[in-house]
Amino acid sequence: MPGKFFTKPEIGNAHSLLLVPDSHHLCWPHQEANTIQEARPASICSQDTQTHTKKKPMYASWITQPRKPVLPIPKNMFSANSVYPGRFLLTLFIAAFFHLILPNSLTAQTIIQSCELTPYAPNDHAFWLNAIPGDSTRDYVFDAQGGRITYWSDSTVQIAGRIENQRDPNRLWDVELWLINPRTYTEWTALGRDIKNGGGVDRTDWENWIIYELDNSRSRMVGVAGSAFDGDVINIMHRPSNLNFGFQIGVGANDKNGNFGISGWFNFDGSYSGRGDINANIECDTLPPPPPACSVMIDTFFASCKSDSSFEMNISFTGNGSNFQISDDQGTPVVGGLSSGTYTFGEYFNSTDVRLTVSDPNFPNCTETTFPVTLDCTPVPVCDLVVDSIYTQCMTDSTFSVVVSISGTSNLFMIMDNLGNDPLDSLSAGTYTYGNYPNDSVVSILVQDWAVFNCFFQEDSLTDNCTNDSSSTGMGLSPDLPEVFVDPVFPNPVRQNTQIRVRSEESEMMTFAIRVVDAMGRTRQLNQRMIREGLQEFNLPLNDLQPGLYFVSFGISGQVVSAQRILVVK
Repeated sequence: MPGKFFTKPEIGNAHSLLLVPDSHHLCWPHQEANTIQEARPASICSQDTQTHTKKKPMYASWITQPRKPVLPIPKNMFSANSVYPGRFLLTLFIAAFFHLILPNSLTAQTIIQSCELTPYAPNDHAFWLNAIPGDSTRDYVFDAQGGRITYWSDSTVQIAGRIENQRDPNRLWDVELWLINPRTYTEWTALGRDIKNGGGVDRTDWENWIIYELDNSRSRMVGVAGSAFDGDVINIMHRPSNLNFGFQIGVGANDKNGNFGISGWFNFDGSYSGRGDINANIECDTLPPPPPACSVMIDTFFASCKSDSSFEMNISFTGNGSNFQISDDQGTPVVGGLSSGTYTFGEYFNSTDVRLTVSDPNFPNCTETTFPVTLDCTPVPVCDLVVDSIYTQCMTDSTFSVVVSISGTSNLFMIMDNLGNDPLDSLSAGTYTYGNYPNDSVVSILVQDWAVFNCFFQEDSLTDNCTNDSSSTGMGLSPDLPEVFVDPVFPNPVRQNTQIRVRSEESEMMTFAIRVVDAMGRTRQLNQRMIREGLQEFNLPLNDLQPGLYFVSFGISGQVVSAQRILVVK
């Protein structure tokens, strides 16, 4: 890019060299300037005298982009005795290199709009400063060059200009304020904050105001060289420090009348200490654009195992900001400065209920929270239970037992029956003889692994008759059993009541017994009903049972005709 070099007036023992576009000739204020942003157009001052003409151009901070570093060179480079003239071209080359090659990360933001600032009314102030010795009035106005308010693409606002005491034009300050964190009136007041409320001002447009915080780190006033404040610097800070009031922009926001403008309070220290106000009109052909509204939407979120004892959260969200943060309700450190995307967050012990929140700290109402999510990452045991064989074996002429052979890796196998015998538990693989049943008993055997949910084997209708030392293996029902049939209970699983359907082909009335046994073999219910020939239906109330697995046996005249497994849930 073609350009010209200009030198800054002497500061200490060095000048500063700067390359700028031909169309933007710059000069510098008397005090040290760190960036182009602090330079003024060359058309309004002389490099040597710092005297100003009566033109009204913008400041270089609004017209010079990108911002580039200043290269210092010795002040005597161009003197007759300088040892540096041979290096001037090298310095020129380096300056051009920085101006043309420097990455975009060092460039300024884009200007959205720049407008003139004027006092809120003719012959009234734009700035009000107190506690500055020698001031005959606290009222300050912009000089003939005027003030500017500039809206940048990163939602910051810059106020800059030269102000002079209304009664003494030799008392001059160069002012630069930076406003950050814009919020709508609704968002600002949602934080419990207030607005400036001068008397007699029409504030019917409150809801359209934009309210900012002052960036204390970049806001200051510098005494103009040759003026009464030559060499003075004061730092500008937000007042009040708790941010209860802000710098408000909108119709009536100048806190003096119904004009479109700006007002705000500040403190200052440095060469002088005190407090001040700004009350100014913003002269724009069109209203400045409002800051971008915040929006965020959580698209997906889920938990995933990180170890056998912990899990982490995964969350995807979209939004129009670049300062989102993720937090939870478990005290995990907040992660901020995020844009739309997918993120992994936190580490939590198994079964912890976790809520995640995505928010933008600059917008109090811009937040989205998940419902609670949890996960248990404990490895699930594998069911490898196998019943290799199960049969009856005569113990005496009138009794028999059941022999069960089990294989598997667990040491928590259990054998139980439907007739109330104590279970055998904490078993490993092997062969076990269980029970001592009278001839013709109908036995249901359950083999279960307590270490694994829903891992069991059940064999129904085992029976035998060992009369005359019979050693037969009974695998069916006794032929003398009544002709009574029970349908599968419904519903199953059951919360409160389950329905029993029983059909009898016997002509006489019979007592129908219903026994409910828990997984430990303990009888929890025993009911009796009279049934007759045909189909009968009735409800079995189970709402007093704890959730778990139960066995229901149905008997006629002391003989079991059917056994079923039911699951009680809540």
